[in-house]
Formats: sequence, structure tokens, C-alpha cells
Amino acid sequence: MRRTSSSSLFSSADEVNRRLSLDVVAFVLIISSVVLSYFIFTQSINSDVALAVKAAFMSSFIFSGLIFRPVATGGWNFRFLSPADLAKSLIGGGVALTALVVLVAVQAPTMSGLDFPTRLFYANMAIVEEVFFNYFLFAWICTTYPMPVAALLVGGFFAPFHLGVYGMNLQFMAFAVLARVVLCVVYWATGSLSSSMAAHMVWNILAAESGSVIMP
Repeated sequence: MRRTSSSSLFSSADEVNRRLSLDVVAFVLIISSVVLSYFIFTQSINSDVALAVKAAFMSSFIFSGLIFRPVATGGWNFRFLSPADLAKSLIGGGVALTALVVLVAVQAPTMSGLDFPTRLFYANMAIVEEVFFNYFLFAWICTTYPMPVAALLVGGFFAPFHLGVYGMNLQFMAFAVLARVVLCVVYWATGSLSSSMAAHMVWNILAAESGSVIMP
């Protein structure tokens, strides 16, 4: 039987919309992402058509997440962050980033030799993925399944999304599922999309810079 308490792992659509908000920091990052996608597109259209296509895809992907969330859950909750909320979001993002680093225990596929537009692409993709996989898909599934199950299901969708980057690398697939679960849980715990965005962005930047870690 579905329980109605906001502390329950089972949540109604109204409870999900109240708990999983689009905060002002995340909103600013989303606007920045759209601008950055355009910049990457203009910088790569003549030198790297594949990257330009990916940059164009990012904008459509991020808008789809923003549009599908209210369609799937019946609404959305935008909120400003108090100092306490911001601190909670930053702490949550830091915990998530630490968890991602801890998950990497082996040498992973290299990403060295990336040019500047490509590095920007990966940092920007973190914002895009959080909007689609956390703000839309995770919230939607949480209206039907318990939060832990929803996080695992989203992880199952998230890993194949990266087949074009790493192919059928089983180590990466396992890490991608676990990484997505971490990012879903931190969003659930903090209620602020900016927490998972921050962790994901920093992780992608570190991954692109080091050339020696897996990037979700």
C-alpha cells in the first residue's frame, strides 16, 4: 500500500514535486548550458561536425527534460535557496563527488588529448544529463516506485546512454549505474538539482583534465 508521508520511500506526484525542486542555482546553470551549447556549436561546426551535432543535441535534450517533467508529474516546483539550503546543496554535491571518486578503483578508458571545445562539451553535458535523468526521469519514476528502485532504474537507462563514448565497457557500465544512483540519491536528500549538477560538472571536468578516470 502506498503511504502518503513525505518521508516515505513511496511518493505521490505532489510530494515529488515539492521535494525535488528546480532551484535558482540550477536554473542559472541551465541558462548557461544553453548559451554554452551555442558557443560549442559555433566553435566546432567547421572543424568537428560530430561535436557540433552533439552540441545542438544538448539544447534539445535539456528542453525535453524541462518540458517532460510537468507533463509526467503534473507540475514542478521552483524555489530560491536560503543560506541553509545553499549550504546543504553544496555539502550534498561534495558528498556525491567524493562518492564518485571513491567508486573509481581501477584505471579506466583514457580521455587525454581533448581540445577546449570538447572539454566544454563534457562539462556542459553534466548539466544536460541532470535535467533529463534527475529532474525529469528520476522524479517521474519516483511517483510510481520507491526511491531506491527509481534510482536503480534511472541508472539502468543512464549507462546505455554512454555507449557512444565507451562502447560495451562493462567496468564503465557498472560505474555509470552506481554514479547515477549517487546523483539521484543526493538530489533526493537535498531537494536541490544544483547539488547533483555541481558534483557531476566537477567530476566531468576532472575526468577530461586527468585523462585517466571514467566520466559519467
